[in-house]
Amino acid sequence: MRFAVKASFEMFQMSPGHSLPIILASILLIFTATNSLAAYECEALGVKVAARVPDVSVGRRTSVVLFLTHPSVKYASIGCLPFRNFVAVREVKYPKADYFDFLGAAGALVLDGNSEIVREGAIRCLKRAFVKPEDDISLDFGPFSFGCSADKSSMIVTVQKR
Repeated sequence: MRFAVKASFEMFQMSPGHSLPIILASILLIFTATNSLAAYECEALGVKVAARVPDVSVGRRTSVVLFLTHPSVKYASIGCLPFRNFVAVREVKYPKADYFDFLGAAGALVLDGNSEIVREGAIRCLKRAFVKPEDDISLDFGPFSFGCSADKSSMIVTVQKR
């Protein structure tokens, strides 16, 4: 038995100069395939949001983030690695209802959730952020985790699944 294990191990061994490049190439190939798949999924999510939420258009894309434009936000983004999230930034003291409508609709599509829960969680998180403008606020609401910060001139809401 010991001989069979040793023989099969020796069969897959390579010379010291060749094993490291092959291992590194394998790791790079796996990382590239995973990264390409994530970029494709991000692109598909952006197209889905643009098709279903009025006035949304897909902006520039990096390997892990896709930017969206909408009249109610300065910018919004879909993050795809290592986990999916949705971010919306606005530059005013307190947003109007269209900001929360956009956040709920787009966030629900990106995170496969309920738009009313995303909308209500964002409202609750920003209310807490305006009470303590110097702090970053974290809030768990429904199946989502919210991160918010706000000051006199801008606000940011990040939503992700718990």
